[in-house]
Amino acid sequence: MIHQMFSIQDTKAQTFNPPFFQKNHQEAIRTFSKICNDSTSMLNQYPEDFILLHVGAFCDETGEIIPSTLSNIGTASQYIKNS
Repeated sequence: MIHQMFSIQDTKAQTFNPPFFQKNHQEAIRTFSKICNDSTSMLNQYPEDFILLHVGAFCDETGEIIPSTLSNIGTASQYIKNS
């Protein structure tokens, strides 16, 4: 099975967080959104500094990592729910 690979970029620190895997973009957005809406998270406190990126895929049958061009899925500020 192919799993999509994502990373959260911290634009202020100029680093990428270790990748995480989801079945598709929608699941990654749900995970990212949950973190963005946690008032104790850095993503919630500094939402303009963090970007969700699709970075590739991983095949769990062969162990192959399939890189792709970085694809910007959005900043944390786009996923914070306004109460």
